[in-house]
Amino acid sequence: MSLALRARASAAGPDGCIVAFSAFIAPLLSIYAPLGMAPLFTAGALALLVADMLRSRGLPRGLIAAVRDSNSLRQFALLGGLVCLWALATTAWAVEPPQALLATGQVFGVACAAAVHLAAIRRIDGATRRFIGAALLAGVICALAFLAVELADDAAIARQLSDLRDISPDQVFSRYNRGLTVLLLLTAPALLALAGAITRLVLGVLVSALVMAYYGSSLQLAVGVALLAVLLALALQRAAPWLIGAVIALFVVTVPLLPPLTVQTVDTDTLTARTHNVSIAHRIIVWQFSAERIAEKPLTGWGMNAARAIPGGKEKVVLIPGPAPVMGEKLPLHTHNAPLQWWLELGLPGAALMAGLWLFALRLIAGQSAGRAARAIAIGGFAAAFVIACLSFGAWQAWWLATLGLAAALIALFLPPLPQETT
Repeated sequence: MSLALRARASAAGPDGCIVAFSAFIAPLLSIYAPLGMAPLFTAGALALLVADMLRSRGLPRGLIAAVRDSNSLRQFALLGGLVCLWALATTAWAVEPPQALLATGQVFGVACAAAVHLAAIRRIDGATRRFIGAALLAGVICALAFLAVELADDAAIARQLSDLRDISPDQVFSRYNRGLTVLLLLTAPALLALAGAITRLVLGVLVSALVMAYYGSSLQLAVGVALLAVLLALALQRAAPWLIGAVIALFVVTVPLLPPLTVQTVDTDTLTARTHNVSIAHRIIVWQFSAERIAEKPLTGWGMNAARAIPGGKEKVVLIPGPAPVMGEKLPLHTHNAPLQWWLELGLPGAALMAGLWLFALRLIAGQSAGRAARAIAIGGFAAAFVIACLSFGAWQAWWLATLGLAAALIALFLPPLPQETT
């Protein structure tokens, strides 16, 4: 470590070094070990907690004071607590109570880790913020370089780490979906950490081009929606958050009704033949089955984490007809759509609470005292995250929730702080 870097790290203090380490390592870790995002985020929160306890020589008084003095942190804790309490209540009628308890514990743990990070960054000063920004940018650029090399050289590094001889090129590069997701979500705070419009544009174009070059229609759609959200926020500074929030609220309310309409209007066989992507047709079938199960228990849901064991979910259906048809399950593990999973497992109360959490985050972004460009970037990152949540991954996967938590904390760090929130 150079003397200059050592001096900057020393000046940043324990909190700054902890957050900077997570910001640097997360984009790199996610390429080859994306499930490590959850342990990384949890370890960061524990380190921040221990550092504050050592400073206070007892209870973490600094973090407690940050929560006490912040309306937004208290509201986040209330919403997160209500989600966990309702999830815990649903274990009474869950399909698999042990799995429901495990998933509830994971969500509670990530929520606590997010609260610790959000409380800690409130005390980080400008110099430390720049140090963390440099670490995040270095991590994002290194991840870009690794992913570009993997794409250009037929996943050479991954082939050294794993035996990939018996899988297709599509399957090889789909292994990077999680890493690309982390990179895309951390790009928003990385752009906020940059000062100049040109450098922001260059980094945004590089990340977007790399995502578009890889397989993965959901990530490509997320990039497109993020760009639209940025343009909307730039054009309609005050109205954009309200419009986006209204769309999200309407989507969550109506999502159980949409799959039947989709099945009636989309020929999945033709779609698969045209796109050469069987996962699109499979997800439409998954969404249709999920909507049918939601209609059976719309108020209470089937219980936390029930999607993995929902009755009838393991039944096989034909995805690609032919002499040797490609088969798939009606509901393998999760719904590939977070709002549908909220409805399916937690019913109306859970869907309302989870939608409330997302809209709460959007409201906080809209209320920041940042300039138009910075707020637009944050809204773009929010939009990308919601699109990915609606097309990929399970709603309660720990690595995914940890990624959302880290991205949210870093966006909050690099946006100008809200006015003093003491009450």
